[in-house]
Amino acid sequence: MRKVNAFLGMVMLLLLISHSAIGVLTLTGSIPGGTAASKAVSHSFLTVLCVHAAISVVLTVKSMITIRRSGTSYPKENRLFWIRRISGFAIMLFAFQHFWMFSPTFTSEGMLPPDFGVLDLVVSILLAVSVVIHISSNIRPLSVSLGVRTSRLLLSIVVVLFIIGLFCVCHAFFYYYSNWSTLWGM
Repeated sequence: MRKVNAFLGMVMLLLLISHSAIGVLTLTGSIPGGTAASKAVSHSFLTVLCVHAAISVVLTVKSMITIRRSGTSYPKENRLFWIRRISGFAIMLFAFQHFWMFSPTFTSEGMLPPDFGVLDLVVSILLAVSVVIHISSNIRPLSVSLGVRTSRLLLSIVVVLFIIGLFCVCHAFFYYYSNWSTLWGM
């Protein structure tokens, strides 16, 4: 089950990169929103996210049963365990809000609605921060689960790529948020 979850994690990383690239291009007005490809990537991503979350819940329950049976919890040693769970839970909350905000029933084009407010922007940024925390805390276990030896160089490259990606996504949100009346007038 851990190998399947690790595989789903890799699939989600690829879908996240695709989804983010489409989102940045849509927010900056380079491509139209609500295309069939963007909807397919979004729905695939949400489906894989739900399956990953369900498997993670099962694995967490098994871990909690093991911790309870052992009689010791080692809270300091399990700090990373809880960071992973809390950030994953935060992702689920923010992802469903994000999906609702961009869903075709909420907006006809699948783009940000003209009344996109500061709260929506904050939730979107919190989603991105939660994703970065969750991915950075899970890179090593993912590598071990997939049988890949992790080096500092690989981890550094992944961190730099995530920082660049986060910057691009945040820049696109701020660009859109500051120019939404111009973009909607197109």
